[in-house]
Amino acid sequence: MGIYDREYVFQRKQSMMGGTPVTVWLIIINVAIFVFGMFTGKVGVPQFTREVNILPAAEVATIPRSQLLMEKNYRVLQMTPAGLGAGEFASEQFRSTVDNQVCRVIVDSRTQQWVKINLYQVMPPLHAWGHFSTATLLGGEVWRLVTFQFLHGGVMHLLFNMLGLWIFGRLTEEGIGSSRRYLAFYLMCGLCGGLMYLILNGLGNIAASLGYPNIPGLLPGSAAAPLVGASAGVFGVIMAAAYLQPQLQVMLLIPPIPVKIRNLAYAYVIIAIIVVLFNWSNAGGEAAHLGGAIAGYFFIRRSHLLKDFFAEFTDIADRVKGWFGGKPKLRLAGLDAAPPVKAPSRGTSLRDIDPKLEAEVDRILAKSNASGIDSLTPDELATLKRSTDLMNRAKR
Repeated sequence: MGIYDREYVFQRKQSMMGGTPVTVWLIIINVAIFVFGMFTGKVGVPQFTREVNILPAAEVATIPRSQLLMEKNYRVLQMTPAGLGAGEFASEQFRSTVDNQVCRVIVDSRTQQWVKINLYQVMPPLHAWGHFSTATLLGGEVWRLVTFQFLHGGVMHLLFNMLGLWIFGRLTEEGIGSSRRYLAFYLMCGLCGGLMYLILNGLGNIAASLGYPNIPGLLPGSAAAPLVGASAGVFGVIMAAAYLQPQLQVMLLIPPIPVKIRNLAYAYVIIAIIVVLFNWSNAGGEAAHLGGAIAGYFFIRRSHLLKDFFAEFTDIADRVKGWFGGKPKLRLAGLDAAPPVKAPSRGTSLRDIDPKLEAEVDRILAKSNASGIDSLTPDELATLKRSTDLMNRAKR
């Protein structure tokens, strides 16, 4: 028996959410956000997508920046036989129709000549503020690596993702055993999906700028193209279920035939690879699926690496609380749902056996509270084990 078996060190909790599986809460949150978005989505928010030069780039470079002015109002974009054009001013019209293409015109203030057009995609508010793209992440908006996982492009998109999460998420959550670690696993798979898309899109644009726009597997295109959906996390969960229950069979919807989870997971991965390699429709989404699947394959075999996933968020919360005079909670790092470490009672047999050892144990536990169990040296861990063994022998 070592320190991890001590009752006063920690006690495990079955769920971090009052006994309700995390999978169920994830589905509830996704559906609630989608329904809320339906009531707020009629008012569009324009999001920049790309810039188009009207004048040759060399000529634009000669115009002083002080002379370039952006017209304040939006114009509804029109495509004409001659190329890009613009309709009448429509400063409010974009608000009524989500998915409109709108633009702002950059003009030379002296000649009133059009120089550039900034193109915008009008999105529902939640999508505008929560979607993920290469441009938003490079702009420092790192929260989008999480928020995009809870947004969906339509009812069917939501339905299939939540169906997959319901079927495979419960298996994975039970297999991991810790609700906190399962939630970390799910979010990490989604996060890795966003990063995979970022890498392939970024490398694709770099290759295209060097004159190689058609390298298989890379995804050149607008850095502002939006990515939404829980699919990356769901793909990670499917890969985890394939590892935990490889022979378990599930029934496909189309066609309605039974198939082993392992075969289904690998089929999904193969399809995603083919779509990305040939840059077919929704290649960006499939790139995110691949990232989630790779993360799922890796972390289900090494779920202990996720034990401190929420530690940084806890530290930040404690710091903020400290700014307002609150006392941060002491936690034993690396243990799920661990309450503060309690020092042994002064009335225990350890004091009678070796008072100096008890004082050393108190010091080590205080250090663990302050800096985490990973800060303990091998000698200190050995001291804790020795004290436990002494106490166990004394009770016999």
